[in-house]
Parts: sequence; structure tokens; C-alpha cells
Amino acid sequence: MINLNYVTHYIFWLKDTSIEEEFESPEIIIKAVTESETRIHRVIQEITEAVNNIELNSDGWELKEMKDVVTIVMGQSPPSETYNTNGEGLPFYQGKKEFGETSPTTIYWCSKPSKLAEKDDILLSVRAPVGPINIANEKCCIGRGLAALRPKKILDREYFYHYMKFVSIKLMSAGRGSTFNAIKRSDVDKIKISYPKLIEDQKKMVRKIKDILSHSSDISAQSDALSKNLLRFQKSVLTKLFKQG
Repeated sequence: MINLNYVTHYIFWLKDTSIEEEFESPEIIIKAVTESETRIHRVIQEITEAVNNIELNSDGWELKEMKDVVTIVMGQSPPSETYNTNGEGLPFYQGKKEFGETSPTTIYWCSKPSKLAEKDDILLSVRAPVGPINIANEKCCIGRGLAALRPKKILDREYFYHYMKFVSIKLMSAGRGSTFNAIKRSDVDKIKISYPKLIEDQKKMVRKIKDILSHSSDISAQSDALSKNLLRFQKSVLTKLFKQG
């Protein structure tokens, strides 16, 4: 959605600096806007078709509780005197505040870690905010704001990661506007995990998910283009108005 504050910004900017700018025909901009909208609709249709056309070799799915298919390590805060910022010991992550887009950023280390996550474990935030996930990019110590999740051999690691992104969205939605400030080990144990019975089908799902996500990136790019073209239209109209004034 276009921020209406931009309109005010453009009014004053145009008044002071752009009287000499050429008026850009709205027809040209409208054509660009229409093309962006058309591309967005086409990509949405491609995503819908991709989801509907997933074919698996196995004859069904399993639905298990987390505790049955994943090794779970609940974090625990080590003594504060073991924290440091000079790289002594293992990276220490306390919770969501260290999370990056995919993996956490190390701020503290711990010389005497108590609870450990292994490289490639999924780190789940279990204290407010509940739900966000990251991937441990090395062996690390985890505090009580995190749980480390390590899929057993029955689950493809990448499939589990993408499934946890789905779980993450559900957990974060459940926490909005409520007193949902933390989840306990028993809550994590009971999270339902759905998966195709065959590992090869889980891998096929991962390939399909990546394909669909690439289409989603196209939508994001086209949405950005749409926003820019709408701002061009506003600028063009305001330029025309000020030239006539």
C-alpha cells in the first residue's frame, strides 16, 4: 500500500524544485502499472498450478508429534560469569534478538556451555516472541529463550526446515494479541509434524517448495515495481498541477 505521507512529501518537493520537469504522460505510467499487475496475477496462477500438481510416489503421509521424530534440546542459561565478548568458548545465543534472516549473529560466547545445539539444528524461539526460527551455522550454546530441533533419520533436514517455517507462522499468529509469552517442553513435544512417508518424496516436496518460493520472489519484485510506478503517477499529476498554478 502506498504511504499517503509520500503525497505531502511530493507536494512540497515539487513546489520547490521541479517546476521545470517535464510532465510524464499518465497513459505511459498506467501501462506500466497494468503490466506489473498482469505479471503478479500470472505468477499467482503459476503458484496455484504448482501446488495442485504435486505428485508423490508414496501412498500417504504421516502425522506425528515432534517428540517422536525430532531430538529436542531446550535451552538453559549458563552462569552469567561464563559469558564473554572476546570469543572464548562457544557462541552463545539467548533468544530471538540474535536471529538473522537465516542464521544468528554471535554477540556473546560462553566458556562453560550447558545446553548445546549442533550445526544445522533448527533454533526455535520459545519465549516472546514465540515462533521465529533460525538455523545454527555452527555448534553453539543456547539459553532458555531457544530450543534446538534436530530431525531424526525419518525426516529430510531441508523438508523439516521448510515445515518449521509453516509451524513458525502458526505459532506467531497464535501469540498476537494474547498472553502467549512462552512455550514449555511439553508444548514443543506435542507440535504436530506432517510428512510424506518416503524420504525421496520429502526431497521432491523441497524442490517444489523452492520453485514456488522463487515465484513468490517474482511477486515481491513486481509489487515493488507497482509501488514505484504509482509514485511516478503521483509525481506526474502533481507536476502537471503545479505547472498550471
